[in-house]
Amino acid sequence: DKYIGTNPFDWVGDETSLGLGMAMYDLMGKTANVPVYKLFGQRYRRLVPVGCWTVSTNPQHMAQTVKQYAADGYTWLKYHLSPFENVIDQLTAMQEVAPKGFRVMFDLTMGGTTDHIPELLEKMAEFPISGAFEDPMNERNIEGYIELRKRSPLPILLHHAPLGHTFEVL
Repeated sequence: DKYIGTNPFDWVGDETSLGLGMAMYDLMGKTANVPVYKLFGQRYRRLVPVGCWTVSTNPQHMAQTVKQYAADGYTWLKYHLSPFENVIDQLTAMQEVAPKGFRVMFDLTMGGTTDHIPELLEKMAEFPISGAFEDPMNERNIEGYIELRKRSPLPILLHHAPLGHTFEVL
């Protein structure tokens, strides 16, 4: 209610609601008849990578998903790996239909172990469509993550942190 009837410029830097804060910047740009970036300074880039999410399924459906999302303008696809699907078969099918520059982020949801994950990630990283790995093993396995970082040419993202903090705190 506190936003209703107010000037969007009254809410510059407001952190009460990040969602509404973004909407306020959109309104400010519309009010000033300028792109939102001009409220902050010069343009740094024209393209912002846009990601989407899907579920793990059979390779043919994964390929269809890549085609559909790429046609919709997405440049990244994230999904949680499933023990019921072969990720190499999925990657092969997705790679065949992906446009140049399209990438996949694989969320392993801390389901991996040190006895097979390094080799699996190395195989997956060979595909040009592979972009990043999220939570490939338990967050408290510091030595395992050190080894993965040494071996992986792709970024390894941690959704969870060894100290129980989130990225916002770190």
